[in-house]
Amino acid sequence: SYLDKLLTCKDSKKRGINYLEIPCAFDIETTNIYEKDSEGKIKKSPHPYAYMYHWQFCFDDQVVFGRRWEEFQDLLATLEERLNLSDKNRLVVFVHNLPFEWAFMRQFIDYSEGFFRAERNPLKIVTLGGIEFRCSYALSNMSLQKFCENEEEVTHYKLSGDDFDYSKIRTARTTLTDMEKAYCYNDVRGLCECIKSRMKHDTLAKMPMTSTGYVRRDLRANFKKNKKGVSFRL
Repeated sequence: SYLDKLLTCKDSKKRGINYLEIPCAFDIETTNIYEKDSEGKIKKSPHPYAYMYHWQFCFDDQVVFGRRWEEFQDLLATLEERLNLSDKNRLVVFVHNLPFEWAFMRQFIDYSEGFFRAERNPLKIVTLGGIEFRCSYALSNMSLQKFCENEEEVTHYKLSGDDFDYSKIRTARTTLTDMEKAYCYNDVRGLCECIKSRMKHDTLAKMPMTSTGYVRRDLRANFKKNKKGVSFRL
């Protein structure tokens, strides 16, 4: 089957953890609720709030849409069962700006491990079921649009946010237009293509968490080659 074929991909080992070499991406769309004063500034009272009304998940080149967190929880449970995931057998899912998504999804995700730059600013979140969310913004240090433009063989570019109109009030029952669906689709499909491009020269087990991680990795490699030390020219 399609799933069995993917699972023949070569696995990588790191700290006794097996990472499935399958590019995945997750993203959400949210609606902001707030009032503005006569000068157009957002009022502090009543307190502004936001909620998720649509999510999209890309598994290699297959995209799934959902409208509620319960549906996303069902998807994760299905992946965990079908892929036999665990703390030692993980599926990596990239999120472009994970701290934003984490502010919403943390209420619905049970996690066993997290690496945080600061409070509520994660680079990595590992669920109890063996799904490892990583921040692709930290990995690339560029917007999703620039990431797609700079990687090889990316065909699904980020669409215009102006056409999407973030100010529009949408709920889980709002019917999306074909353009709005395409916007959601490209966000995760394009990100998966970016990750697949990086995987030509790397593995998910060895891929660094941040863009500066590439520099540190090269530096360590140079130190190993030159045991007498590495000289620098400023």
